[in-house]
Amino acid sequence: MFESLESSLVAVNILAQKLPRIIEPAMHLFSALGVETFYFALVPIIYWFVSRRSAVGLLVILAVSAYINTVFKWIFSRPRPFWISEEVMELSVESTYGIPSGHSQNAIAVWFILAASMTLLFPARKRLLFFVAGIVAFFISFSRIYLGMHFLQDVIVGWILGFLILAGFMAMEKRIDGILRNPIQHASLLLIPLLLIGLASLVHTLAPRPALYPLAGPHYDPLNPAQIFAVTGTLMGLIIGSYVKIPETAFPWWGRLIGFVLTLAGIGLISKLGALAAGGDYEQSMRFARYALLVLWGFVLVPWSAKKLLS
Repeated sequence: MFESLESSLVAVNILAQKLPRIIEPAMHLFSALGVETFYFALVPIIYWFVSRRSAVGLLVILAVSAYINTVFKWIFSRPRPFWISEEVMELSVESTYGIPSGHSQNAIAVWFILAASMTLLFPARKRLLFFVAGIVAFFISFSRIYLGMHFLQDVIVGWILGFLILAGFMAMEKRIDGILRNPIQHASLLLIPLLLIGLASLVHTLAPRPALYPLAGPHYDPLNPAQIFAVTGTLMGLIIGSYVKIPETAFPWWGRLIGFVLTLAGIGLISKLGALAAGGDYEQSMRFARYALLVLWGFVLVPWSAKKLLS
C-alpha cells in the first residue's frame, strides 16, 4: 500500500520543485525554522525574556515530539522521496526515515505553544500571533515537500501527531502542579525517561532492518538511537530540576541578559565536552547525561545562582 501511494505522490514533489527556483532560499529558511536545533536555541530566550514556565513547557513539547517522531519513524520505516526517485531533487540532507515529518509535527506543536507564550507579552495581539503561527507552520511543512525530503502523506501524519501532542500537553499542564506537590507521584516521574528508553529499545529491536536505497547517500542511518537518548536525557534533567524551587523572579534587564549569556556559554562548553565521548562504547549514555546536565545548567544552576546574587 505504501509503495503505490508513494509512487503516486512523487508527482507532488516534482510539481513543487517546478516552482520558480528563486523561492528555494525561502524554503531553506522555513525548513531551518522547523529543526530541533532552532527550537532548543529559542528556549533560553523564552526562559529569560518571557516566562520560565513557558520555557519549561516548550522544552517538554520538544522532547516528547522528538521522541514520538523517532519511534514512529522506526515503526513505519518508509523512505523519503529522493531515495526512490531520481526525478526528485535532493535539496537538503536527511539520514532518517520519512514518515512522519518531524518538521511538520514540531511546526504544529511548537509554533502554537510559542504563540501562546508570546501572548504574555502581547495580550492584545493574540489572534495575530496564532495566525502567524499557522502561516509559519504551513510553510515549514511545504518546504519539506519542495526540498524533496517528505511526501505529502508524511506531512499530514506529522500534522496529526503535532495536534495530538499539543492537545495532550494542554491537558497535562493543568495537572502537573498537583503531581509535583505529591511526593510519590513526583518521584515516579523519574522512571519515565528510563521507561521511554526501554520502549524505544523494543521498537528498535523489532523494526525491520534498513532497506537498501542507493539514492539515500552516505548519511543514510535510519536506526540511529542518538535522538532517543538526547530527549530522554532532557526529560530527566527537567524532572530532577523540578525538585529545586525557583519561583518566577523579576530580574532587572541586565540580570536577564547576564543570565542568558551564562546559559549559552555553559551550553556551548558542555556540548564541546560531550563531543569527546563521540564514538566510544558509552556514547549514548554520555549523550543522556550531557542533555540532562544541559537542562540542569540552564534551568536550575544559572537562575538559582542569579537569584542568590541579586537577593
